[in-house]
Parts: sequence; structure tokens; C-alpha cells
Amino acid sequence: MKKQWVKSSMIVGLATILIMGGSLQARGTRRSGPCTQGVWMTELNLNTQQMQTINEMRDGMQPAMMDIRHQIRKYELELNKIKRSANVDQAKVTELRKSIFDSETAIDAIQTSHRSAVRVLLTAEQQMIFDTNGYGSCNKRSGTRNGSGDRSGRGRG
Repeated sequence: MKKQWVKSSMIVGLATILIMGGSLQARGTRRSGPCTQGVWMTELNLNTQQMQTINEMRDGMQPAMMDIRHQIRKYELELNKIKRSANVDQAKVTELRKSIFDSETAIDAIQTSHRSAVRVLLTAEQQMIFDTNGYGSCNKRSGTRNGSGDRSGRGRG
């Protein structure tokens, strides 16, 4: 009886490991979108000079992006705090949502400017790949409503 119980539990355990392992492996092999970090650079077959210039440009825009994202997080925290309070100040909620939207629009402007500058560095063939695969339109805000939400596409806002 004990041997049969051990065999059964081993089979169930192995089945669980196989199922979970397959699920995790499937998640690990998917790209999250056309702009997965570094993938587009490889697919464009950039030369060393192009890669170096693009990396320098990206490094130059990152501090401004980080500052704006930090400010968005502050707005979101304040907005969540207000929403949870007993007396919700709708004017303040509207103001914060507008601030979040404006900040996200600023990030979009920086990213669009960066993509335009990157595209100029590319050869005609590389530009065709860049445009065809959607690399020129990465990180677009979708699923947000007036700057609110977590951009997860789950409809919460």
C-alpha cells in the first residue's frame, strides 16, 4: 500500500513539474513586443558606429525619461490615495489625471524624437526593416483612459 502511494505521489509530482516547466518555458521564449530590448538592433544588422551612436543617444535621453516616470509615479500614488479617501476631491482627481496624461505625452514626444533620430542613421534597407517591423512605433500608450490605468490592457483605470 505504501509503495503504491509513493508511486502515485511521484507520478503526480513529475506531471506537475512537467506542466509547470512547459508553461514557464513557453513564457520565456515569447517576445513581449516589437521593441524587446536589443532584439531590433540585432535584426537591423547595425554596424559598430551605428550601435555606438544609438546607445549614446539612448543614454542621453534616459535621465529625462526617468525623471518624468518618477513624477508619474508620484501622481499615481497621490491619485490612489485620494481615490481611497472618504471625501474624494473630483477636481484634484481630474488635475492629477491630466498631469499624468501630460507627462505620458512628454515621454511619447521624447521617444518619437529618439526613433526619428535613430531612423536617420539607418541605411535604406535598415529603414525598411525598421518601419515594416514596427520598430519606429514602439511603446505607444494603449489601454489608458485620460492617463489613468496601468497600461496592462485589463480595462482597469
